[in-house]
Amino acid sequence: MKAAIFHGPHQPLTIEEVDIDDPGPREVIVKTAASGVCHSDLHYVDGAWSFDTPAILGHEAAGIVELVGEQVTYVQPGDHVICCPSVFCGMCERCMTGQPYACDREAVTRSAEEPPKYTWNGQGVAQFAHLSTYAEKMLVHENAIVRIREDMPLDAAALIGCGVTTGFGAVVNTAKVQPGSSVAVFGVGGVGLAAVQGSLVAGARMIIAVDTVESKLAKARELGATHVVDASSNDPVQAIHDLTGGGADHTFEA
Repeated sequence: MKAAIFHGPHQPLTIEEVDIDDPGPREVIVKTAASGVCHSDLHYVDGAWSFDTPAILGHEAAGIVELVGEQVTYVQPGDHVICCPSVFCGMCERCMTGQPYACDREAVTRSAEEPPKYTWNGQGVAQFAHLSTYAEKMLVHENAIVRIREDMPLDAAALIGCGVTTGFGAVVNTAKVQPGSSVAVFGVGGVGLAAVQGSLVAGARMIIAVDTVESKLAKARELGATHVVDASSNDPVQAIHDLTGGGADHTFEA
């Protein structure tokens, strides 16, 4: 299969032919339909963060299940799925006590004695976030994917696993915004727009989007913002204070 190989900081990714192993008992091969480019990936390319090389980056994608391991029960070939960067084993102490986000992930990671999932020029290729979506196919644990409806566009679905979940989850799961609340979202790119939508779903009465890009503010209003503030020509703090009569109940920086 073809994949974009990460060679190291400040080096361009190159498209190479990479071999993909057969799935293990609880592993799945997914044919990648679409992948987002998250800024987290760019941090590795820019050298802000480090990662093993060679590697295949990417951690938000959608695709169609192609092949499953013998113990896989959650999905079957032909299922449409999205990727989940927070993969969990479902069997360790943390998972069994309702804390899958703290999973030790030993059961979802191949050991050094096992063959690598990907090889290129005779050497193993590191898998990023247990996913590596910058490739024609992904070899992942069954708990790293979530089945979705077949009528959902896969290019849009690809963004759910990271960007959408980050913004939407911050509002609904972390802040637990209540109906009638006022919300301010600073920065309405992908994550910020998801926070705007999450606020709308949560029933916020006032959703204030703050940005310096007119097109982003227009999109925020389209997706649920009740007010927009152009921070390039207005003091956003004063504007929010005036709109809410004292300040927003919840503020998100995206």
